[in-house]
Amino acid sequence: MSAAAAVDRIRGLIAAALPDELSDAGVVIGHPGAQEEYALGLSLFVLQIREDATWRSHPGRATQSLIEVDLLVSAHAPPERGFEGIRLLEIASEALRTTPELGALSPQVSAEVLLRAPSLDEMASLWQAMGTAMHPSVLCLVRVAVNAAVPAGDRDGTER
Repeated sequence: MSAAAAVDRIRGLIAAALPDELSDAGVVIGHPGAQEEYALGLSLFVLQIREDATWRSHPGRATQSLIEVDLLVSAHAPPERGFEGIRLLEIASEALRTTPELGALSPQVSAEVLLRAPSLDEMASLWQAMGTAMHPSVLCLVRVAVNAAVPAGDRDGTER
């Protein structure tokens, strides 16, 4: 649930950054090919979620885990508004670059977002694997840190 909350926080952050002249643009969470072909907007698509087990603490200490989310942010625009699609992506990138800390999602969960710079070949392979035409897009790495208290029966590292 924490990964979903982080992606939704990113959606809200980007939507709030849109200027009035682009207020008709949608910012949705979903497959980039799912938007109307000629709608102006941005799609946020989760490519992969994984847990970094090396972040886990030792027995008897609070458990901390790191969930990493590969997120694709892609722009869509009708042909006559193509530059507006690129502008949307610039606004989204700037919002994410200037607000890398997403803050607390709950008392035990915090998140950050980092922009990635994949090669053109990597992006082409990604879009080909998704089975849709390539759109202007950026990749992000979202890191969600989850801190949990140690259960009472596990304070000395033994299960009871």
